[in-house]
Amino acid sequence: EYRKLLDYLIQKSDKKYYLWVRILATTGLRLSEFMSLTWSDVVAGEKLFRGKGNKYREVFFQKQLVDECKKYIPKEQYSMPVAYSKRTGQRVAYGTVRLSMYEWSEPTGISHSKLHPHAFRHFFAKQYLKVKNDPIQLAELLGHSSLDTTRIYLQKSKEEQRRDFNKSVT
Repeated sequence: EYRKLLDYLIQKSDKKYYLWVRILATTGLRLSEFMSLTWSDVVAGEKLFRGKGNKYREVFFQKQLVDECKKYIPKEQYSMPVAYSKRTGQRVAYGTVRLSMYEWSEPTGISHSKLHPHAFRHFFAKQYLKVKNDPIQLAELLGHSSLDTTRIYLQKSKEEQRRDFNKSVT
């Protein structure tokens, strides 16, 4: 479904939506963190965030994503917010990001329940663990001080549990 969404968004004339999804899915950012980004933050390849409880965490942007931003975003727009309105040039409201994602449901056939900013945080966590089975590092990347918090992101759906069970139990 992630690939299906990216294929749909890359075809749009305005590539910012495609980049929004790429940023959220490859960083695990919270919506509030995403809303504070500028294109120059992404192009720099990393950003230090001060999060909940005055904790700091470094967020890294994948090299391929950085290259795509350089390709699609003109240099004169680097100082602009990532979540901006082309019409006003100003940062959009949180609800606008959610509504944009909600609107992608029908043309992609992806359930509304999977198209919201926080779903990409869960997606990031699951994908990260598939590639690098390191929940401690994942907790750091997500900005969690407790593995119990990270555990919430790692819970599997009933379908995933059934699939894993059938693979493991013979």
